[in-house]
Amino acid sequence: AAARQVSQNTLRARTVTEEGAALTRLVGQGVDAIALRPLLSDDPELLRCLDKVRAARIPVITLDSFVDHPAVVSTVGLDNWAAQALAATYIFDRLHGRGKVAFLAGDPRSASGAARNASFHDLLTRYPGIQLAYEANMDWVTQVSRRTQGETHTRVALDAAPDLAAVVASSDEAALGAIDVLEERGLGNRLVSGYDGLPDGLLAVHDRRMAATIRQGPLAIARTAIDV
Repeated sequence: AAARQVSQNTLRARTVTEEGAALTRLVGQGVDAIALRPLLSDDPELLRCLDKVRAARIPVITLDSFVDHPAVVSTVGLDNWAAQALAATYIFDRLHGRGKVAFLAGDPRSASGAARNASFHDLLTRYPGIQLAYEANMDWVTQVSRRTQGETHTRVALDAAPDLAAVVASSDEAALGAIDVLEERGLGNRLVSGYDGLPDGLLAVHDRRMAATIRQGPLAIARTAIDV
Protein backbone atom coordinates (compact mmCIF):
# COMPACT_ATOMS: atom_id res chain seq x y z
CA ALA A 1 0.00 0.00 0.00
CA ALA A 2 2.83 2.37 0.87
CA ALA A 3 4.56 1.66 -2.44
CA ARG A 4 1.35 2.51 -4.31
CA GLN A 5 0.80 5.64 -2.18
CA VAL A 6 -2.40 4.16 -0.81
CA SER A 7 -3.46 5.13 2.70
CA GLN A 8 -4.59 1.90 4.35
CA ASN A 9 -6.79 1.44 7.42
CA THR A 10 -7.18 -2.11 8.76
CA LEU A 11 -10.19 -3.09 10.86
CA ARG A 12 -10.33 -6.55 12.43
CA ALA A 13 -13.58 -8.50 12.63
CA ARG A 14 -14.07 -11.91 14.26
CA THR A 15 -17.85 -12.12 13.80
CA VAL A 16 -20.31 -11.16 11.06
CA THR A 17 -21.70 -8.45 13.36
CA GLU A 18 -18.23 -6.97 13.83
CA GLU A 19 -17.68 -7.17 10.07
CA GLY A 20 -20.91 -5.29 9.43
CA ALA A 21 -20.00 -2.64 12.00
CA ALA A 22 -16.60 -2.21 10.33
CA LEU A 23 -18.22 -1.72 6.92
CA THR A 24 -20.61 0.88 8.35
CA ARG A 25 -17.67 2.68 9.96
CA LEU A 26 -15.72 2.73 6.69
CA VAL A 27 -18.74 4.15 4.84
CA GLY A 28 -18.86 6.90 7.45
CA GLN A 29 -15.18 7.64 6.87
CA GLY A 30 -15.80 8.03 3.13
CA VAL A 31 -13.07 5.64 2.00
CA ASP A 32 -12.40 5.19 -1.73
CA ALA A 33 -12.44 1.37 -1.71
CA ILE A 34 -12.86 -1.54 0.70
CA ALA A 35 -10.99 -4.85 0.67
CA LEU A 36 -13.09 -7.38 2.57
CA ARG A 37 -12.35 -10.92 3.76
CA PRO A 38 -15.95 -12.15 4.17
CA LEU A 39 -16.52 -14.58 7.04
CA LEU A 40 -19.71 -15.82 5.37
CA SER A 41 -20.75 -15.35 1.76
CA ASP A 42 -24.54 -15.03 1.98
CA ASP A 43 -25.25 -13.77 5.51
CA PRO A 44 -28.24 -11.35 5.46
CA GLU A 45 -26.52 -8.99 7.89
CA LEU A 46 -23.44 -8.76 5.66
CA LEU A 47 -25.56 -8.23 2.53
CA ARG A 48 -27.52 -5.42 4.23
CA CYS A 49 -24.27 -3.66 5.12
CA LEU A 50 -23.03 -4.08 1.56
CA ASP A 51 -26.23 -2.33 0.42
CA LYS A 52 -25.05 0.72 2.39
CA VAL A 53 -21.60 0.44 0.84
CA ARG A 54 -23.09 0.35 -2.65
CA ALA A 55 -25.35 3.33 -1.89
CA ALA A 56 -22.18 5.25 -0.96
CA ARG A 57 -20.65 4.22 -4.33
CA ILE A 58 -17.67 2.54 -2.66
CA PRO A 59 -16.25 -0.43 -4.63
CA VAL A 60 -15.58 -3.62 -2.67
CA ILE A 61 -12.84 -6.16 -3.40
CA THR A 62 -13.38 -9.47 -1.60
CA LEU A 63 -10.41 -11.61 -0.60
CA ASP A 64 -10.51 -15.41 -1.01
CA SER A 65 -14.32 -15.74 -1.04
CA PHE A 66 -16.74 -14.39 -3.64
CA VAL A 67 -19.88 -12.59 -2.43
CA ASP A 68 -22.77 -12.25 -4.88
CA HIS A 69 -23.57 -8.56 -4.39
CA PRO A 70 -23.41 -5.62 -6.83
CA ALA A 71 -21.10 -3.70 -4.47
CA VAL A 72 -18.40 -6.33 -5.11
CA VAL A 73 -16.36 -5.42 -8.20
CA SER A 74 -13.63 -8.06 -7.91
CA THR A 75 -12.47 -11.09 -5.93
CA VAL A 76 -8.78 -11.80 -5.35
CA GLY A 77 -7.69 -15.25 -4.25
CA LEU A 78 -6.83 -18.76 -5.31
CA ASP A 79 -8.97 -20.95 -7.53
CA ASN A 80 -10.33 -22.94 -4.58
CA TRP A 81 -11.77 -25.65 -6.84
CA ALA A 82 -8.46 -26.33 -8.60
CA ALA A 83 -6.38 -26.04 -5.43
CA GLN A 84 -8.44 -28.53 -3.40
CA ALA A 85 -8.44 -30.95 -6.33
CA LEU A 86 -4.65 -30.65 -6.54
CA ALA A 87 -4.16 -31.61 -2.88
CA ALA A 88 -6.71 -34.45 -2.95
CA THR A 89 -5.34 -35.83 -6.23
CA TYR A 90 -1.89 -36.02 -4.66
CA ILE A 91 -3.26 -38.05 -1.73
CA PHE A 92 -5.39 -40.34 -3.92
CA ASP A 93 -2.46 -41.05 -6.22
CA ARG A 94 -0.18 -41.78 -3.26
CA LEU A 95 -2.78 -44.36 -2.20
CA HIS A 96 -2.71 -45.81 -5.73
CA GLY A 97 -6.42 -45.07 -5.99
CA ARG A 98 -7.48 -47.37 -3.15
CA GLY A 99 -8.28 -46.88 0.55
CA LYS A 100 -10.51 -45.22 3.11
CA VAL A 101 -10.29 -41.45 3.41
CA ALA A 102 -11.70 -38.85 5.82
CA PHE A 103 -12.53 -35.37 4.54
CA LEU A 104 -12.36 -32.46 7.01
CA ALA A 105 -14.38 -30.20 4.76
CA GLY A 106 -14.49 -26.43 4.46
CA ASP A 107 -17.20 -24.26 5.98
CA PRO A 108 -19.96 -24.40 3.34
CA ARG A 109 -21.25 -20.98 4.44
CA SER A 110 -18.25 -19.38 2.75
CA ALA A 111 -17.85 -19.48 -1.04
CA SER A 112 -14.27 -20.70 -0.71
CA GLY A 113 -15.29 -23.54 1.61
CA ALA A 114 -18.20 -24.54 -0.62
CA ALA A 115 -15.92 -24.59 -3.68
CA ARG A 116 -13.33 -26.79 -1.93
CA ASN A 117 -16.05 -29.22 -0.83
CA ALA A 118 -17.64 -29.46 -4.27
CA SER A 119 -14.23 -29.96 -5.86
CA PHE A 120 -13.36 -32.82 -3.50
CA HIS A 121 -16.63 -34.64 -4.21
CA ASP A 122 -16.26 -34.12 -7.96
CA LEU A 123 -12.79 -35.65 -7.82
CA LEU A 124 -14.04 -38.55 -5.70
CA THR A 125 -16.25 -39.71 -8.57
CA ARG A 126 -13.10 -40.31 -10.63
CA TYR A 127 -11.50 -42.60 -8.04
CA PRO A 128 -13.89 -45.55 -7.55
CA GLY A 129 -11.37 -47.31 -5.30
CA ILE A 130 -11.33 -44.46 -2.78
CA GLN A 131 -13.95 -44.84 -0.06
CA LEU A 132 -15.10 -41.73 1.83
CA ALA A 133 -15.27 -43.20 5.32
CA TYR A 134 -15.99 -39.95 7.20
CA GLU A 135 -16.76 -36.32 6.43
CA ALA A 136 -17.43 -33.28 8.61
CA ASN A 137 -17.70 -29.56 7.88
CA MET A 138 -15.28 -27.33 9.77
CA ASP A 139 -16.58 -24.15 11.42
CA TRP A 140 -14.48 -21.23 10.20
CA VAL A 141 -16.46 -18.51 11.96
CA THR A 142 -16.79 -19.24 15.69
CA GLN A 143 -13.89 -19.06 18.12
CA VAL A 144 -13.53 -22.86 18.32
CA SER A 145 -9.99 -23.76 17.22
CA ARG A 146 -9.83 -25.45 13.82
CA ARG A 147 -7.02 -27.58 15.17
CA THR A 148 -9.28 -28.78 18.00
CA GLN A 149 -12.03 -29.49 15.46
CA GLY A 150 -9.55 -31.50 13.41
CA GLU A 151 -8.59 -33.54 16.46
CA THR A 152 -12.20 -34.22 17.47
CA HIS A 153 -13.35 -35.29 14.00
CA THR A 154 -10.27 -37.44 13.36
CA ARG A 155 -10.98 -39.40 16.56
CA VAL A 156 -14.56 -39.99 15.38
CA ALA A 157 -13.28 -40.97 11.92
CA LEU A 158 -10.84 -43.51 13.39
CA ASP A 159 -13.57 -44.98 15.57
CA ALA A 160 -15.70 -45.43 12.44
CA ALA A 161 -12.82 -46.66 10.25
CA PRO A 162 -9.74 -47.88 12.17
CA ASP A 163 -8.10 -48.73 8.83
CA LEU A 164 -8.34 -45.13 7.66
CA ALA A 165 -5.59 -44.53 5.10
CA ALA A 166 -5.63 -40.74 4.77
CA VAL A 167 -7.16 -37.44 5.85
CA VAL A 168 -7.79 -34.64 3.36
CA ALA A 169 -8.31 -31.37 5.23
CA SER A 170 -9.58 -28.03 3.94
CA SER A 171 -7.22 -26.09 6.21
CA ASP A 172 -3.75 -26.58 7.69
CA GLU A 173 -5.05 -26.19 11.24
CA ALA A 174 -7.56 -29.02 10.82
CA ALA A 175 -4.83 -31.13 9.19
CA LEU A 176 -2.45 -30.49 12.09
CA GLY A 177 -5.17 -31.54 14.53
CA ALA A 178 -5.60 -34.75 12.53
CA ILE A 179 -1.85 -35.38 12.61
CA ASP A 180 -1.79 -34.90 16.40
CA VAL A 181 -4.41 -37.64 16.84
CA LEU A 182 -2.83 -40.01 14.30
CA GLU A 183 0.59 -39.71 15.95
CA GLU A 184 -0.98 -40.13 19.39
CA ARG A 185 -2.38 -43.47 18.20
CA GLY A 186 0.84 -44.58 16.54
CA LEU A 187 -0.53 -43.98 13.04
CA GLY A 188 1.93 -41.32 11.93
CA ASN A 189 2.40 -43.11 8.60
CA ARG A 190 -1.14 -42.22 7.45
CA LEU A 191 -1.30 -39.53 4.74
CA VAL A 192 -2.64 -36.06 5.58
CA SER A 193 -3.04 -33.04 3.32
CA GLY A 194 -3.80 -29.48 4.39
CA TYR A 195 -4.66 -26.19 2.72
CA ASP A 196 -3.33 -22.66 3.40
CA GLY A 197 0.45 -22.94 3.61
CA LEU A 198 0.58 -21.60 7.18
CA PRO A 199 4.07 -21.64 8.76
CA ASP A 200 3.16 -24.65 10.96
CA GLY A 201 1.75 -26.44 7.93
CA LEU A 202 4.86 -25.83 5.84
CA LEU A 203 7.04 -27.04 8.73
CA ALA A 204 4.92 -30.19 8.99
CA VAL A 205 5.45 -30.85 5.27
CA HIS A 206 9.19 -30.23 5.69
CA ASP A 207 9.28 -32.66 8.63
CA ARG A 208 7.29 -35.22 6.60
CA ARG A 209 4.45 -35.23 9.10
CA MET A 210 2.08 -33.76 6.50
CA ALA A 211 2.08 -35.10 2.94
CA ALA A 212 1.11 -31.84 1.19
CA THR A 213 -0.56 -28.47 1.55
CA ILE A 214 -1.71 -25.65 -0.71
CA ARG A 215 0.26 -22.45 -0.32
CA GLN A 216 -2.18 -19.56 -0.60
CA GLY A 217 0.44 -16.81 -0.91
CA PRO A 218 -1.17 -14.07 1.22
CA LEU A 219 1.47 -11.52 0.18
CA ALA A 220 0.59 -12.02 -3.51
CA ILE A 221 -3.12 -11.80 -2.71
CA ALA A 222 -2.61 -8.57 -0.74
CA ARG A 223 -0.41 -7.03 -3.44
CA THR A 224 -2.94 -7.90 -6.16
CA ALA A 225 -5.81 -6.46 -4.09
CA ILE A 226 -3.93 -3.16 -3.72
CA ASP A 227 -3.21 -3.11 -7.47
CA VAL A 228 -6.90 -3.68 -8.21
